[in-house]
Amino acid sequence: MGMILAMVVALVASAGAALLVRALPGWRERIGRGGPVWLGLALALLVLGLTGEAPKLALILLGAALVAGLVETLLVLAGAPWALRLVGQGLVIVATLGVEYLRGDLFASTAAIGVAGGVVVFNVVAFATRGAQLSGAGRAPALLAVAGAVALVVIAWGIPNPGLATVVLVVAAAVLPLAVLPAVRPEADQALGPVLAAVAWATGLYAWLANASPAMVLAPLAIIGLDVVWTLVRRLLTRAGRERLASTGGWWRRLNAWAEPADDLVGQRAAAATSVPAAVGWLAGFTVVALGLSIVTWLLGTRWTFAAALLLLLGLGWLLLQLASIGLRRAELVAWLVGLTVVGGILGVGGHLIDGRWLIVLLPLVVVAGVWLAAIPRLRARRG
Repeated sequence: MGMILAMVVALVASAGAALLVRALPGWRERIGRGGPVWLGLALALLVLGLTGEAPKLALILLGAALVAGLVETLLVLAGAPWALRLVGQGLVIVATLGVEYLRGDLFASTAAIGVAGGVVVFNVVAFATRGAQLSGAGRAPALLAVAGAVALVVIAWGIPNPGLATVVLVVAAAVLPLAVLPAVRPEADQALGPVLAAVAWATGLYAWLANASPAMVLAPLAIIGLDVVWTLVRRLLTRAGRERLASTGGWWRRLNAWAEPADDLVGQRAAAATSVPAAVGWLAGFTVVALGLSIVTWLLGTRWTFAAALLLLLGLGWLLLQLASIGLRRAELVAWLVGLTVVGGILGVGGHLIDGRWLIVLLPLVVVAGVWLAAIPRLRARRG
């Protein structure tokens, strides 16, 4: 009963605040989407604490997410550089995992891995969310967050872990209104990225502590994570990227510019070359497939390393298709697709040698076949 009440409170508070902020002018636009989610989660946490139906770990992690989201939002609104925001994120994450270590929920080595992974996840989600807002895809982050929550609920029921299911359902209820309501000037909002990043970190950490594999935890971020990593590496390795960073000034400004979202995510460039709905559709579609793959590999009992490799294979397929929409030539696309097929075959054979089941061979081949099928329109449209 407490979980249902918390969900209702989160949904009503988030939706009501989002509708109210839409009608208010001025600085409120800067927190117009992240603020309502934060409020809904705060009230839901209060309900869970008062009813006593959520385990202490759920309350600690949800509370830590609220603190992390608030700290990051305040630093963003104050115009703090990325390095300073990184310190703020790190302090909250270290403090949270320190508490978990003292409570005996994890070993010191596990806590260290959790800190490193938490900082990465936090920054990936914040970066991708801001990039979507700058490209006019204001509802895309909320849609993907809800899809990821659905997958984590399935995992929570299968483990089983009612506490994880409670936290994820409350998060989904708080985010759902933003997936339904159209975004008004999404580029003005600076609070949504920090809040979504904080809840992604907290729910992912909870799932990991509840014995979900790393591949299952990272599946909701497989596609956008690859996009962010690809973009950051491209800024360093390409001439255009280095020139763009050099134009910002000294090394401190370059560091800050390197970690700040702009207009060069693969998804953003694909949206500019085609349309925002098309780019969001490809991203959402491949993310849903990634979630499905993680659940299938979990049901089959495969090793998490194999599942993670499958997700990477799928992400590379998405990347090729988006680059093809941006301007990759037909011959180059075919060459890369052939390479992807070879990698899929090697992954299938390797999975069979480790696992022993022939069914494992089919999984990467099905992924590759799906990418080829999706690439057919682009192969027909391009020449040279």
